[in-house]
Amino acid sequence: LHEMRSADRRRRIQDPGPQRLQSSGPLRRHNLFSIATALIILNCLLLAQSACASDVFIVHAGWLLARPGEAPLQQSIIIENSRITHVVAGYVDDPDALLIDLSDAFVLPGLIDSHVHLASASDPSDLSGAMIKSEADYALSAAYHAQIALQSGFTTVVDLGSVGDPGHESAIFGVRDVVRNGRLDGPRVIAAGTPIAATGLSRSPAYRSEVASTIDMRSICNGADDCRRAVRHQVKRGSDIIVFFNTGSLLSQDP
Repeated sequence: LHEMRSADRRRRIQDPGPQRLQSSGPLRRHNLFSIATALIILNCLLLAQSACASDVFIVHAGWLLARPGEAPLQQSIIIENSRITHVVAGYVDDPDALLIDLSDAFVLPGLIDSHVHLASASDPSDLSGAMIKSEADYALSAAYHAQIALQSGFTTVVDLGSVGDPGHESAIFGVRDVVRNGRLDGPRVIAAGTPIAATGLSRSPAYRSEVASTIDMRSICNGADDCRRAVRHQVKRGSDIIVFFNTGSLLSQDP
């Protein structure tokens, strides 16, 4: 790396501006700043990877919010093979690297949301989703909300799943995997799949018994051995984490 050269000798990605997907749902985020955040870096990297063969990126940050309590400074962020390797004071340049110019913007690390439901908005009055929505419905909704989350600054989300709906689970696993493979712009998704609960402590009582029997309730367990079975089932299905309703779900009847 050496001192910054003239702009005409560099490949440059400018800040794309404040355009955002809009949502009327619960995942909508209001922009607290009219500034670029770390999500801009990720979007630029995704674009840049398809546009050039460079594995090295340099971000010129006008104000880098990296350490709590410290004043933001003009710094350069060096990214190699999708990993931040150095943060250097001032603006530096490399003729072989792709420059992402955020010199007039604030830059901060990606945010983490530890409780989301990308494919749905839980509502006690809406109990028909498991019976009328397809995996495609859930997957498209999850993909849309994943993009909104990323554009709102969230680079990691934890999806805590839905009870009694295998279509929901498969859709979330699918969105997680296509984001991981670089085929969809979105935050890293840590997926729970289907939460586990004892009989009467999930949302299963919301349905009549003959209806509930037609919905996948393999996450219902009773006793230590049965709950080990349920956990192993979720691990086999692809869950990244296990969610257990030890006192019932928020939407259970009389939790």
